[in-house]
Amino acid sequence: MAISVSTKSTGMNPYNTYMDLSQAANQIDTDIDRSRKIAEEQEQKRSRELQLGILQQEQMEGLMIPSTTKFQPLNAYTEGMSRKLVDQQSQLVDQLAKREITSSEFAASSAKISSQVPQIKTLVAGVDGVAGGYATGLAAGTLSAAITPEQEQFYQAIINNKGEFAMDDNGVLVFQGETEGDPPIPFSIPANKIQQMPQPIQKVPSFQELVGPMTANMTTPRNRTLPDGREVTSSVPLESDEFQQTVRAGFDAFLKQYNKPGLKSLAADYAGYTNEQIEADLNSGMYEGPDGENYSSKLEYDMEELYAQKAVDNYIVKEQNNWKQMDYDLKLKQLAQNDATRAAQLHLGRTQKQQEQIKSANELNQIAKNYGPPKADSKSLMQWINGNTQGFSYSNRDNKHFLVKNGKGVVIPEEILNDSNELAKFLSSTVWGASPSMNRWNFNTKASPMQKIAKFFTGKK
Repeated sequence: MAISVSTKSTGMNPYNTYMDLSQAANQIDTDIDRSRKIAEEQEQKRSRELQLGILQQEQMEGLMIPSTTKFQPLNAYTEGMSRKLVDQQSQLVDQLAKREITSSEFAASSAKISSQVPQIKTLVAGVDGVAGGYATGLAAGTLSAAITPEQEQFYQAIINNKGEFAMDDNGVLVFQGETEGDPPIPFSIPANKIQQMPQPIQKVPSFQELVGPMTANMTTPRNRTLPDGREVTSSVPLESDEFQQTVRAGFDAFLKQYNKPGLKSLAADYAGYTNEQIEADLNSGMYEGPDGENYSSKLEYDMEELYAQKAVDNYIVKEQNNWKQMDYDLKLKQLAQNDATRAAQLHLGRTQKQQEQIKSANELNQIAKNYGPPKADSKSLMQWINGNTQGFSYSNRDNKHFLVKNGKGVVIPEEILNDSNELAKFLSSTVWGASPSMNRWNFNTKASPMQKIAKFFTGKK
């Protein structure tokens, strides 16, 4: 049987291979694109891993808190917290790399971890400062008696490694523990209130040390202009405005430097105040002194009064022992003698006794011009007695004023001490040998405001 061969199309051209080649080309392009994408993803992954490594390193370095204190609890806590924060940050980096958290979540969590670093540093530095201040003062013997027993126990607990760090219920870092007292006193200092932690009070300089340089300067004779315009060389007068202003400025400078702890130290270390008295006077509120001036507290007023009293006392002592002042008095004597000599030459017809009385009267007039009326205080009496021709000197014992000649003392009558006119007459006749009638004293005996202030400073009525 013959085989029949058909030349009709079956729907496929055996010589047409275009469609198959096109598909192959498309597949090649697809493979190339896939390879490129894989390469890009690998490069992206490598780049991200690099950036994650850099990020992790930077984050870790910022969380390593230096531990350089002298106290073991602080060092141990600082090191432990550093490790804890580093671990937390490392976990965040791993989660970010695994895409378990978004970049926003990573940033927020990292910021929260980093915010603990300054909190830790602040608290550690604060506790370290308190402990160091107490330890230094203890070794140097400069701790003030104004430190309360409770505060003392707290400082000792720190330096004896009795405290520890923890988080309170509000997530705030605290330094807490108990003192070694009987009974023990619990303490808890939060990081956000570190500024309120009681600081160890160091002993301030004594009243004498504070006023000594100031009074030494005021008792040194200097060129000054008197109210009447005359130029003289003298120290700062005790009852002058300059003296009062200098003393007040000195105490204000003390307050500015030492503040309330300084007041506490003055009261406890040099004035014999108890801690209860100090707290009561310090917390008195605004206090008005007898002079009408307002003070921040009664304690401030009390300490300023003691400061002023010590300044007055120190001034008097220095003035009496100041050789420069004595040299100045000698110069005044010489000037007075020269004036008396010139006056005597105008009265050659007078007797020797009359001439001497005139000379003494002239010297007394000069003293009155320079120093004012005599008063019942050591400085004024010395000014009116120095240079006399009768050989008298001055002494003060048991709050009594004496005129001394040839080893024998004469008490100045108390009834005339507060009367400048009568006191001048007594000194004129007794010390200078001049008749009171030669000097018509007419001093205004009414106490001036500055005299009242001086009497208040010295405690005299």
